[in-house]
Amino acid sequence: MPPLKLPLSRKKYALRGFTTPATSSTTQDIDTTLHLRTWISYHQFFATHTALCNEDARFKAGFNFCLPISGRKDTPFCLAADRSDLLHTRSHKSICYASALHMLLVEVYEELQATGNTPLIIFGSLLGAVRNGSMIPFTEDTDIGFVERLNAQEALKEELWRKGYHMFFKGVWRVCVAPTHPLVSHLYDPNRPRIGYMGVPYVDLYRMKDLHNGNWDVEELNSKYGRLLPRENVVPFSQMTINGMPFDTVNDPHFFLRRAYGQNYMTPRRRGSAFVKPSASTATKNSNTSAS
Repeated sequence: MPPLKLPLSRKKYALRGFTTPATSSTTQDIDTTLHLRTWISYHQFFATHTALCNEDARFKAGFNFCLPISGRKDTPFCLAADRSDLLHTRSHKSICYASALHMLLVEVYEELQATGNTPLIIFGSLLGAVRNGSMIPFTEDTDIGFVERLNAQEALKEELWRKGYHMFFKGVWRVCVAPTHPLVSHLYDPNRPRIGYMGVPYVDLYRMKDLHNGNWDVEELNSKYGRLLPRENVVPFSQMTINGMPFDTVNDPHFFLRRAYGQNYMTPRRRGSAFVKPSASTATKNSNTSAS
């Protein structure tokens, strides 16, 4: 089957500090709505990946509309991986998942703020920040909490989509890299199959709610105390840094991590032999390939 071409127009774009020079190219129509994506990098999708050219499919596709990305999780190569590394990648085989996760974390966190939400880094993203101030190198997801409710959902989804991210609900709200991302030519692995769950970098969004009884409820927290955290361990919020960038988090990060991962949370361990994020996560993704 011949490849389908996405609309082309490599204008200079800015991606939260990323810039790339303009390149001339031609345009081939597939879907007129995609002409709005003037910042899309030129690329071709083959075989089953041609379904990614159908923008309307994203509303029900879930993980199936995530850009197929292969990534390394080995250390020390992927220790302290940063989103800026993606600009210098020569092959999709040299991409660290943690680089893509850092990009996702920054973009989603900032869009949550821009739409009137209150994001906090929790679970794996907080764990990486506490351990060494970076992303965990050997996992395919990262985590952001939002306070009370997810405001302006449609505006958030559309703004993320405009920037090249696919937001969908699968047990919890999730965000992955879309096939319209400006760095698709750096990230896309044509040999990776489309999958219905996991296997690509993505962000999980978890609700955090003040119960006004001295406790906060944290979605997906699974400790012997259930989903509850004492209010004084949550607010006022504190900050941790990831790759030198500050992010809000709970008042006592170490207390949160002990509740979530146990006393040995500073020791890396494969998920499956130790802590597994519960219910919505384990119901919709293969936890044995993750790590904490």
